[in-house]
Amino acid sequence: EFGGIYILATTASGELLIIDQHAAHERILYELAGQQDGSGKRVQELITPVILHRTPRESAVLSELLPSLRNEGFQIEEFGKDTFLVRTVPIILGKLEDTSLLEDIISDLVSPDRGERVDNRERITRIVACRGAIKAGTVCTPEQCKRVADQLRLTKNPFTCPHGRPTIIRFTRE
Repeated sequence: EFGGIYILATTASGELLIIDQHAAHERILYELAGQQDGSGKRVQELITPVILHRTPRESAVLSELLPSLRNEGFQIEEFGKDTFLVRTVPIILGKLEDTSLLEDIISDLVSPDRGERVDNRERITRIVACRGAIKAGTVCTPEQCKRVADQLRLTKNPFTCPHGRPTIIRFTRE
């Protein structure tokens, strides 16, 4: 691990790999989230439901997204004017100790879409993967670094995150 940003590893042939831990973890979560269809999503129920307050414009957008969010493991229901109650989240988000993660996910979803046009499921999956991934600057243990590298190797596309950023830079001995 280097600087809470990169994982340094070597291959059997002696190449140096520099792995962006956030981008790599984002790729892993993205593929895990995309493996299951909506009916098979594994969810975790929150011990205490989270209350989200939104602006009227954000509430209108979020209301339209509720069926798509439900298919991706979020049980969110309207809870008064411009207020929503979150009861479950996808299990890939891990233990939800900091509920600001939910605020961040919902804020990303209701903000105007500035990127390429994708369907709701793809957009939700990308946002969940990005927000749920290890943050840059998080110092990981050697075991955590190894687990990220091992899981990245098993993904279908280990070389980029869902947004197209490289996850690995490879240096040969030469």
